[in-house]
Amino acid sequence: MRQAAIFMGIVALAIFAFMYGRNALRYRELQNELAKMDANIAAVEQEKEDIDREFDESISPAVVEDFVRKVLNWVRPGDEVIVMVSPDAAAPPQGGSPSELQNSETGTDDKSSKAKWQLWLELLAGENSEAE
Repeated sequence: MRQAAIFMGIVALAIFAFMYGRNALRYRELQNELAKMDANIAAVEQEKEDIDREFDESISPAVVEDFVRKVLNWVRPGDEVIVMVSPDAAAPPQGGSPSELQNSETGTDDKSSKAKWQLWLELLAGENSEAE
């Protein structure tokens, strides 16, 4: 009987050691997984901080002004605007008066050379300028 009790004790001890060892290994695996998750969380938080900083920098007045000046070509009142023109486009056309050239190039007549307010005034007053 005594031998049976010792044998049962040894079997119980072996089962306990096996269960404890298995749980200890699982605990180590979970600790390693937790460390990896903590590293991932730190990386994501750093990325979030970088994105927040970049966003804050992108909406700063200096960046917005730089964007509208370069991309949208806006200018502030009082700024001097310089328009670069190629040498061919800057040369004046040859021959004729400027008004004749403008009318011949654009195909416009004297009616379109009038100011828009004059054309509206004629329209509202009922004057027929084509009869002239």
